[in-house]
Amino acid sequence: MFDDYAHAIVSVAAFALMVLVLAGLSGYRKGVAKLPAGGSPKEDYADPLYRTHRAYLNASEALAVFAAVVAAAVLAGASSFLVNLIATIVLLVRVATAVVHIRGVGAENGGPRSILFGVAWFGMIALAGLAILAGLSGPGGE
Repeated sequence: MFDDYAHAIVSVAAFALMVLVLAGLSGYRKGVAKLPAGGSPKEDYADPLYRTHRAYLNASEALAVFAAVVAAAVLAGASSFLVNLIATIVLLVRVATAVVHIRGVGAENGGPRSILFGVAWFGMIALAGLAILAGLSGPGGE
């Protein structure tokens, strides 16, 4: 039923898998640092533990929006080519965002991480726009 949207659906599942991996990595690093369960490290971007924790939280926050706009676009019957393309790009950019975040590349605010975040953000806006346009056009694009 959703074969035409396979890349978009896989992108949502892969994004969720990335969040789970980041959760494990963050949890492991917090355990090594002997933080209490549910604890947060001190805010310090120079600390790899804090950056890993923030990468996990940032990806977790974005996952719900990504899943929502992909689902809306698929269910509204938006162009499968565009939905697949944009969803795949957003996934790849979000993976790069997590890597850049954890490695501490660039400034705390601005730089590569912010640029990647912006690209993914605009991609999700585009997916929402596709869903809205498809939904407003009615069944069969009328």
